[in-house]
Amino acid sequence: LPDWLGKFNKIAPGKNIRKTLHSIESDVKEMKKNGTVAVGDISNTGCTLGILEKQKMLGTVFMEYYDILGAIKCEIRDTKTGKKTVSTSLSPHALYSTSKKNFNDVVRMNRNAGRKTSMHFYEDNSEVKFIREKSGPLGEFLNPLWPGAEKYYDNVLRIDEFMKIVSDDFILVHCVSINKKIIGDLRKKKPSIVICPRSNIFISGKLPPVYDIVKNKINVSIGTDSLASCHDLDVRNEIALIRNKFKRLGHNFILRMATINGAIALGLEDKIGSIDKGKQPCIINVEFDESVNNAEKFIVNNIEKLTVRRIF
Repeated sequence: LPDWLGKFNKIAPGKNIRKTLHSIESDVKEMKKNGTVAVGDISNTGCTLGILEKQKMLGTVFMEYYDILGAIKCEIRDTKTGKKTVSTSLSPHALYSTSKKNFNDVVRMNRNAGRKTSMHFYEDNSEVKFIREKSGPLGEFLNPLWPGAEKYYDNVLRIDEFMKIVSDDFILVHCVSINKKIIGDLRKKKPSIVICPRSNIFISGKLPPVYDIVKNKINVSIGTDSLASCHDLDVRNEIALIRNKFKRLGHNFILRMATINGAIALGLEDKIGSIDKGKQPCIINVEFDESVNNAEKFIVNNIEKLTVRRIF
C-alpha cells in the first residue's frame, strides 16, 4: 500500500477540467454498457454526481475527507442528501488517515441525515501495523509528505474504538487484512463489505478472506476500486477473478454479490438488485441457447465473454 500511495501521489492532477469530465463520462457510459446500474463512488470533488445522474445511474457519491490524523487542516462540509437518483454522503478515508475527531464528525453527520458511511478498511498489512503500533512502512510514507505528522499518530482511532462505532450503516471497502476476530466482531455489527479483488491483488498482492466473511454471514458485494489500480471498471472482470480464486463459492452466490448484495450495501435493496414487485426494472439481458439448463452457472462461467444488454 505505501508503495502504491507513493506512486499515486506523484501523479499530477489534471488541469484540463473539460477533458477530465469527458473522460469520466466516457467511463460511466462504458460501465453502463457493461451492465452496471448503481455505484458507490468515492470522490474528492463531487464532479461525478451530475455525470452519473445524466447517464441515469443510481447510487451514492461519497465525499471523502482525510486530515492525516490532524496534521493538515480539513474542514468537513455537510452535504445535502436530496431525493435524486444519485444521493450524496460523506466518507472518512481510512483509520490511518482520518483523526478521531474528523471520523466521529463524519459519522455523526451521516447518521443525523440517515446516510451510509463508506470507508477504506484494512486494505493492507501495513495499515494494520500502523493502527496497532503507529509505526512501519505507512508511517514512514506519511511523515516525509507532512513533516511532523508523527506528532499526530496518537489521533488514530484504535480498532476497539472503531468497533464501538461501526454498525449496519457502514460500507467497509477492501478488508484484505482482516482476521477471524475482526470478522467475528463485524458479524455482530452487520456492516456491508465491498471487495475489489483486482485492485487488492495489484496493491496488496493478496485477496480478502472471502470464505470467512461469507461463513459469518456478513453482506459482501463487489467493487472495482478505480482506474488507478485497475485497467477498467468492468464488474464482469471482478466476477471472473472471484470465480477463479474462490471456487467453493456457488454461482448463485457470486451473482448475488454482483446484484442484491450491492444494493443492500448502498441501501437500495427496496428499489433494485432483484426482480420483485415494486422494484425498478434494472434488468440485464444475457442471451444463451436452449441447451443451457443452469443459467447462473452459465453466466458466471462465461461472464467475461458474454455480451450484456441493459434494459430499463
